[in-house]
Amino acid sequence: MASLRLLAVAASSRRVGHVLLAGNRLLEWKMAVKPIAAPATAANWFQALITKLKPDVVVTEKLDETSRKGERSRSLTAVFEQVATDSHVLDVSIAPVRELTNKYQEADLLAKLYPDIKAWLPRKRLFYEVEPRRMAMFDALALAHSVIKRPSTTLASAMT
Repeated sequence: MASLRLLAVAASSRRVGHVLLAGNRLLEWKMAVKPIAAPATAANWFQALITKLKPDVVVTEKLDETSRKGERSRSLTAVFEQVATDSHVLDVSIAPVRELTNKYQEADLLAKLYPDIKAWLPRKRLFYEVEPRRMAMFDALALAHSVIKRPSTTLASAMT
């Protein structure tokens, strides 16, 4: 039986990162080459990505009123969810589960679990620096890993 192909996408204010997993194996991890700001551009980019990678499941971040994401990230995430729905791909929208103190510790753990992405591990930023662009890939990987850890509950809840 073939492994489930899971495409996770995460938007930050300036970048979009995505990862593709087949089972527990990381097949692709990339950042959008140019910043994606316009919803139409985001929709075209994501549709092309779905067509190229042929995922069974798309994982996006569930953004509620407590999320600290800005309006641009929220609108991009909504576009990604709509494109997945229009493409007849199961869209799983989950809230990020932080099991460690911060994103950098979580990224370090993910790099140990998926060593292929270790070279892109960002260093912890200083308080006055902006978040590293590469962190969007690790945000996407964290979403995908959450589904991989609990596939029955997350996939079943998305099907209802």
